[in-house]
Amino acid sequence: FMKLIKLLLPILVILCACNEKNEFDDINNKVNVPTVLQERDPNYPLILSKTKEKSRSGMATGTTLSHDEYLGRSFHLDNYPYDDEINLGYAVVDFSKASEKGYITSHGINRSVTNYFAFSDYDHYLEKSKITNTVTSGFKINLGFFSFGHKNTMTEVFESATLTNKTQVGGEANIYIQSKVHELQYSSNIRKDIILYYLNDIFKDEVYNTPTSEFYKNYGGFVLKKFITGGRATALYYGQVKESYLFESTETIMNESIDAGIKYKDKGKKDSIDFSADLEFGWSNNDGNSTEYSEKFTSLNYSIQTVGGIPVYPAFPAPKDLFETKIDLSSWLSSLSDPANHALIRIYEEGLVPISDFILERNLSDRINKCIQGFNPGNLCEPEICILYPEVYWGRNILLPVYLHTRNNEYIFLENGQFSDNDISRNAEIFRLSTKYSKIFKTRIVTISEESVSSSFDTDYDGAKIEDCKVFQANDGTIYLLDIENKQGYSIHDDYLLDTYAIRDYVNSLPTINVNMESLFDYDILAL
Repeated sequence: FMKLIKLLLPILVILCACNEKNEFDDINNKVNVPTVLQERDPNYPLILSKTKEKSRSGMATGTTLSHDEYLGRSFHLDNYPYDDEINLGYAVVDFSKASEKGYITSHGINRSVTNYFAFSDYDHYLEKSKITNTVTSGFKINLGFFSFGHKNTMTEVFESATLTNKTQVGGEANIYIQSKVHELQYSSNIRKDIILYYLNDIFKDEVYNTPTSEFYKNYGGFVLKKFITGGRATALYYGQVKESYLFESTETIMNESIDAGIKYKDKGKKDSIDFSADLEFGWSNNDGNSTEYSEKFTSLNYSIQTVGGIPVYPAFPAPKDLFETKIDLSSWLSSLSDPANHALIRIYEEGLVPISDFILERNLSDRINKCIQGFNPGNLCEPEICILYPEVYWGRNILLPVYLHTRNNEYIFLENGQFSDNDISRNAEIFRLSTKYSKIFKTRIVTISEESVSSSFDTDYDGAKIEDCKVFQANDGTIYLLDIENKQGYSIHDDYLLDTYAIRDYVNSLPTINVNMESLFDYDILAL
C-alpha cells in the first residue's frame, strides 16, 4: 500500500498544481500554441528600452569637428563615393580619452595619386575598385553590400547604366590631392582597452538600450580608423561600344579612353603638390585627337564630382559627352593650396572597423553583423522562459530544452530536462522545470513548439545557469552575472533590466565577486 502511495504522490502533486483550466490538458491539445505555466508578476515593470537623459552633443556631426575628431566615429556606406564626410556618423570612441592615451596620430603626405578602371559588370567593379579592402581583414561581409550604393549612384547619374549586355561598359577615375593621413591606433590589445575604458557614453547607452535595427540605422555598420584628407575629383563614365569593336575588350577600350581624356601633369616634387598645374577632363569639339577613341563608341558620357576645395561640383551633375565637353578643374586644384579647404577624400586600406568589433557581448555583436548583412532583427519583445514541447517523442531520456527568450528575440539555451515515453513523465518534468525557474524568473513561463524556436532570429547561444553565477558590478554600473567555473555570463547594462527580466530579487540574493575588468574577455558573455 505504501508503495502505491509513493507511486501516485508525484502524479497528485502535478494535478493539484494545475489551475482550473488544466494547463497540462492545454499542453496536450495545443502543441503549436504557447501554453502559459506562469504569468508575469505585475510587481516587475516591463520596460523593454530606456535611454538615459544626456546631452546629445556627442551625437553631433559636421563641420564643427576637426579632421582628427572624425577618428573613432561611426561610418555609413550609404552614399557613393563612400570616401565622403556625408557618411560620417556619431562618436563610438571617446576622442578626448583616446587622444590623451596617445592613440590618435596625423602626419602630412603631400602627394597626388591618379587611378582609373573600367568594369563591364558590377562584380568587376568590386574587383577593380578594391573598395572591399577598406574593411578590416577577417570580417566577412556580403560583397553586394558595397556594390549596392555604387550601382544606385550609377543608375541615378546615367539612367540606363544597367550593364546588362556585352556592349555596355562603365568606368571611374579618381584624382586624389592627398595632404594628411589621420589614424586611430588599433590592435587586439588596444581594442580591449577601448571596449573597457574609452567608449563614448552615449554610444554605450544607444547600443544597449535601443533596438538593434534602430541603432544600426542611426550609427551605420563601421567605425573610421584611418583616412586621408585633401581634395578629390571623381569622374564616372558610362558608354556603349560599337559591336564592330567587340573583338577587343570593352574594359580595355574604356580604360584607354579614360586615360587619354585626363590632362593632368603634377610638376611638384615627390613630397609636394603643384597646385598651379592644369587639370582637365574630356575633349572639346575641336580636339582632333579624340577621333581614334570616339569612333569605337556609340556613346560615352561622364559626370564629375569634387570633394574639398571650392565647391565646383559638390554633386554629380547631368552627364556630358566625353568627346564634346571639356571640364577644366585647374581653379579647383588651385583652391586646395589652402588647408582650410581640405576634406575627407579617401579611406585607407583596412581603414574601417566593423562597429561590432567594439562590443564585448557575442550576441549583440552578432545582431549588428546581421544588420550589416542585410537582415532585420525585428522588434523588442517581452522576455520569458520557454520549455520546448516535443511534438513527437518515443523512447527513454527524451529531452525538454529550456530557453530564455530575451527582449531581443533571441533564444538562449539554459538546460535540458528529461522524461520517459509517457505523458505523466513528461508533465512531471515540465512541472519540475517550471517550478525551478519560477523561483528565478518572475516572467511568463510557457511551453512552445520547436517551430517557434527554429524560426527565431537567433538561437545559437548556450547561456550560463543563473543559479551558478556570482554578481560583479563594474564601476560604470554594469552588472555581470558570471559563472566562474564555466567562463560564461550575462551583462545587464541598466538597472531597469532587472525588472524587465523580473530577476531583481533573485540577483540580489546571489553572492558577489570582484574580478579584474580585463578578465571579462575570458568569458562568453551575452547581453540581456
